[in-house]
Amino acid sequence: MPPQFRSWGVLPATDFIDAYMRALGRRYYVGLLSAAELWGAAHQRPQTFQVVVDKNIADKDFGRVKLRFYTANRAGRVPVAQRASVAASFLVSSPPVTLLDIADRPRECGGVNNVATVAHELVDEQKPTGPDLAAAAADFPAAAARRLGWLLTHTGADIDLRPLRELSARHPTKRSTTYLDPTGPRAGATDRTWQIIINTEVEADL
Repeated sequence: MPPQFRSWGVLPATDFIDAYMRALGRRYYVGLLSAAELWGAAHQRPQTFQVVVDKNIADKDFGRVKLRFYTANRAGRVPVAQRASVAASFLVSSPPVTLLDIADRPRECGGVNNVATVAHELVDEQKPTGPDLAAAAADFPAAAARRLGWLLTHTGADIDLRPLRELSARHPTKRSTTYLDPTGPRAGATDRTWQIIINTEVEADL
């Protein structure tokens, strides 16, 4: 074990996550805030290592490394990138997929305010295109696209959101609405552009 990690008693998750997932026979990608950090937009260092998998896996703690798993059938299907750590390689969600993941699960990503901050930073750092974002959104619930579109509009992110907005409008559940904060009050003004019920105030740290 490298000297800098002896006090941990374990290697960093990026050094073993691919081998671990292969041993379990799981499709996976490093996602959510862990992916955002790898793309230069974590804002604050995540306290856990977040991994999206195709089948359920119990969370695991290995000393200071705390693995948290989130099940989604899109694992193994959405665009990913291969990244290299010191000792291994691993799969991480593409910037568009990362954006949609954090919008899909704001509770697991520090809340809506943090999602707004990280999403804006990720767009600024990686410059994903509007068409790529819309293409990735086809594998996500409509709520993720609506929430992300509203947050990026709210923070003034430099990205063409027209393709995402058009996709959201064509979604089979287009007559329903989405709560901006899934855990917030069940009331608020409705933004008809994104079909979002604004049930919280959003203050991004930009």
